[in-house]
Amino acid sequence: MSTDAESLVALEKLLQEFYAPSTDNIRKKQIEEILTRFSEQQFAWKHCLYFLANTNNEYALMFCLNVVENVVKHQWMGVKSDDRLLIRTTIYHLLHVGHATVSGFVRNKMAKAIVLIARLDWPHAFPDFFSNILSLCQQRETVILGLVLLQLTSEELASPREGELSTGRRNELFQLLLHQVPGILTLLTNLLETSLERHRASATATPPPSPSHQRSSSEKLLAITSIKQRLRQEHRSSSSSILSSPIRYHRFDPHLYHICSLTLGCIMHLFSWIPLSASITPSIIQVIFRFAEFGCEPHTDENQRHLGESAMNCVNELLTKNCVPPEFEEFLLLMFNQTLHLLQCLTKDCDGKTSTELHLHDTYLDKFTEFLLLFIRLHLRRFEANPQFPTMNFLALVFRYTFAQPTNEGFFNCLGVWSEFLDYLDVKLGERSTDRNAYLNRYEEVLLSLASDILKKLQFRFNQSQLDLLDDDMLDDDFKTEWQYFLTECLETVAKVTQLYPVQMFNLLYEPFQEYMTVYFDLERYITDVQPKRQLNVTAENDCRRLHCAMRDLSSFLQAYGRLSNHFVGENFQQTIQAGCMLVERLIQIAVYGTKMKLYEIGSTIKNVLEGDFIEVHAQSMAAVKAYSCWLNQYCQHSQSDEEQRLRCERMIAGLLDTIIPLMLEESVPEKILISAAHLLLSLCTTVRPAYLYHNPLVQKLYQDGLKIGSCPPEVELLTCRSLSHYLLLPWLGVQETKQDWETRSKSLSMFLTRLLGGMKTVCELSGQQSNQASLENAKWCINHSLSIMSDIVESLAVDGVSRSKQICHAALQEYIHLSLCLVPAFVQDYETTHHFLGFFLALFKTLRVQMGPEFVEKVIQTFLNLFTRDLILDSLHQDSAYGHQLIDRFLKLLLVIVQEPGSSFRKFLPSILDLCLTQIYPVLSIRDSPDVKPSLFEVLYQCLQLNWRLFFPNSVLEAVNNAAAAEKVENREQFMQVMQAFGQSFLQTDLTLFRLNLERLESLNVKHNLYQRPIFRSLMLNQFISVLLQTLLQRSHNLLQDEISHAIYNMASVDFGSFYQVFIPEFLGVMKGIDDHQKAALIQLFHSETDLPSFVQNLHSFVNDLRFFHLCSTSLPEGSIRL
Repeated sequence: MSTDAESLVALEKLLQEFYAPSTDNIRKKQIEEILTRFSEQQFAWKHCLYFLANTNNEYALMFCLNVVENVVKHQWMGVKSDDRLLIRTTIYHLLHVGHATVSGFVRNKMAKAIVLIARLDWPHAFPDFFSNILSLCQQRETVILGLVLLQLTSEELASPREGELSTGRRNELFQLLLHQVPGILTLLTNLLETSLERHRASATATPPPSPSHQRSSSEKLLAITSIKQRLRQEHRSSSSSILSSPIRYHRFDPHLYHICSLTLGCIMHLFSWIPLSASITPSIIQVIFRFAEFGCEPHTDENQRHLGESAMNCVNELLTKNCVPPEFEEFLLLMFNQTLHLLQCLTKDCDGKTSTELHLHDTYLDKFTEFLLLFIRLHLRRFEANPQFPTMNFLALVFRYTFAQPTNEGFFNCLGVWSEFLDYLDVKLGERSTDRNAYLNRYEEVLLSLASDILKKLQFRFNQSQLDLLDDDMLDDDFKTEWQYFLTECLETVAKVTQLYPVQMFNLLYEPFQEYMTVYFDLERYITDVQPKRQLNVTAENDCRRLHCAMRDLSSFLQAYGRLSNHFVGENFQQTIQAGCMLVERLIQIAVYGTKMKLYEIGSTIKNVLEGDFIEVHAQSMAAVKAYSCWLNQYCQHSQSDEEQRLRCERMIAGLLDTIIPLMLEESVPEKILISAAHLLLSLCTTVRPAYLYHNPLVQKLYQDGLKIGSCPPEVELLTCRSLSHYLLLPWLGVQETKQDWETRSKSLSMFLTRLLGGMKTVCELSGQQSNQASLENAKWCINHSLSIMSDIVESLAVDGVSRSKQICHAALQEYIHLSLCLVPAFVQDYETTHHFLGFFLALFKTLRVQMGPEFVEKVIQTFLNLFTRDLILDSLHQDSAYGHQLIDRFLKLLLVIVQEPGSSFRKFLPSILDLCLTQIYPVLSIRDSPDVKPSLFEVLYQCLQLNWRLFFPNSVLEAVNNAAAAEKVENREQFMQVMQAFGQSFLQTDLTLFRLNLERLESLNVKHNLYQRPIFRSLMLNQFISVLLQTLLQRSHNLLQDEISHAIYNMASVDFGSFYQVFIPEFLGVMKGIDDHQKAALIQLFHSETDLPSFVQNLHSFVNDLRFFHLCSTSLPEGSIRL
């Protein structure tokens, strides 16, 4: 047998080899197995204590500490008391002696081992643990070690991870630590103050920096607009700095920095769990803010900046506590006044110009912005009316801070702060009825200043150098470019200010918008007709740049006006009708001009730049008009009683048609413009839909040229077809039923669809004559294309369509519906085409099933039930293409529509649908992930139960209550059991979304039908479901759903609490492996028989935690150990 010294040499060699770059993975695995076998020996820790005392090899030190830590965490209760003492004293001695010489990570690992021992032994077997830490913190040589131990104590004892301690021990440790908190905070405060004094003494003994590093203390008035000047004059006062310049600029001694950094880290973690109480004194807050000021200076070194960030972390940790005792509010006020001073320090050199930036590190600014957000969200309501808190001064400083941000991300974060404040104002205004206007007037200047500067910041005329840096090509996850995101964020804040001050805000918008619009209309003067294409005679570089900026800004203002369209509709319509008319006419004028001039075709010296600008303006002008479609609807209704207004409205509509339809009928129009035009046409035909639109020559031309639409982009094609068909299908607004001219419109629709879909009929006839696979392949594109168009028309009719509309739609499509059903069997092996067929019939079932009639619907259902065999389902799910899974998903959605149909003619299909789902689809899906298909399957099963409960339980709830035999009567018992088993199996899988949905479905069935009370469920399934849900909590596999699972267990247990506590829990523990009888008895005893929801859930969580802890301890103990 080798000696410990020889074993240590072998260990060091193995570890050196393991971490050597030349060692391959096979050898590493061999070494890992050797080390694992060694560490699993019962007394491996004894060898490790020797190794720790006799090696300087860091790999060996960490390996041995890991072995010891594993013993402490998992086997400590089985270790003899003498051995525990030996481990504790050895590690503590090594830590005390070597903390200054070993690497930081080795020191921290040793410290963690001591803290983990204390987590189990303090104060009973380790009484001097805390006094030792306090003693270490008070000695210069060991203060860093003491702080490391103190933070680890806060982390491991105050908030241990679930399952690592019993609930009783967790609560005991928490109370023990709370008792120590006042002394800890006093100690940490003294450490920070002492360190600051030492730094002050060092700084004053050193010559100050050169004058070039000094910052001016004078402040200029902010010269933004006249509306802001009084605000600036009122709030330009600034208190003297807490830290003088020499102290702020002088570099921290490394040892002092380390102490302060660790101390602030300790305070931050303590603040995360201690309650707001007298323990948190003004002195500790004051010293924290003194350190926070280190982040306010751009010339401080990295260590001081880090201290400033750590101090802000402490402040923000305090602010996250929303439940503030009344006696603590005065203390918070002191803290917020300290923050006000920090804001003054941060913005003291900002003169109100947007070019003035804070040259500070992004991390510190992020922390400070987070503070502002937390303050407004959680605490402003406490202090807004407090005369001791200067709210207006605070907002003025936040304003400066916002526009001094050095990055766009920082600016967005500040906009989030203002958005939170505006939401707060909106809530407060809703609570006020008498002094609403006075309250609004109080904030008018600062908020209008905010909106004014945001508008300047988003304009290229003022801010081109920064805005040109924003990417406008690559899309993010929300399908927005960086520029679009920036503009959206700015406009959302502007919109919220406009909600409060509409008149003032529209005045702010009008002047620059008018200026840019004038530039746009003047372009016609600079265009000359030369071959081969027209030219824009703007050649000077500055003129081109100004034109580029004007076009970009015009586009932005068009979007701004579009975003503010809600101010002109609804209850605001009457009072803003004249302003609305003028604005919409102006927007239409811009759109008409764009179509007329075709600026996207014009050549110029910087064609690539200006062409994109012209396209954007044209597209955004139509998008802006689209935003006012609801206003146009109201205006059309309003204008019917006034001839002048009616003519004005007709001119607007005519202008829109002059804008849209020429674009649809021409070639080589940029796609962006076409898409915008198609969306505007859809709004005009569906939202506005005046009767006289039908007789417009341009509209008639578009109906006649419908076949030419095939050359358009797919999105434009679908939108145009939907627009034209829906204008004929939906009732014209403001027209009596007798004057709707349904007969003429029905004929027009049939003719339009014949021109649009005639190709499908033709290719099917040709395919039928040839009857071979090649002809079917040739027909596929035309069939898929036609099915997509028909599906879109029918789907969109489901929302707005009335009965007459649906009748006309069905009559026009009837021939193609029958044709489609005949084609389905021929294409069933082509998943893409079958996917389109299913989509079409799904749309038909949702919208036109009444018009199709029960006989035809039954024929469709039977056709698909016959086609979807087990082989087809298997083959579909094996397909790598997306169509395979989508095919099954659409088929299930089709079945869902049938299941949800209340008519008796559809109920006869329920047994067949259940049989198909349970015997053919579910067995295939149950062994696959298929996260895109399973939710649809379970929705079908759930709706079969929810809407057709009497298919399984024929007696009513009242009959079941009065007659026990009636309650037990179950029909289709086997299928009901299979559905419940499928739900139960889903709780054993890892799909979090499916788990949540199915748990909600079970709970819904219980609420509506008393599922848990049903004898068949109680006797055969209740305990199984509770057991599965309890196992889920134990395994922590679905921690995000812990509350939902706990509530479901409560509802199931409430069926019979007595049986749950006295029968189920003992049986559940009886089959549980890894815990002994004493532990099981303790768990039963600790699980109190509570019947109210909060107490039950609390006890359930304690039960699960203790069971996990006992299991962890027991399975980690060496054989023959005495168990807890």
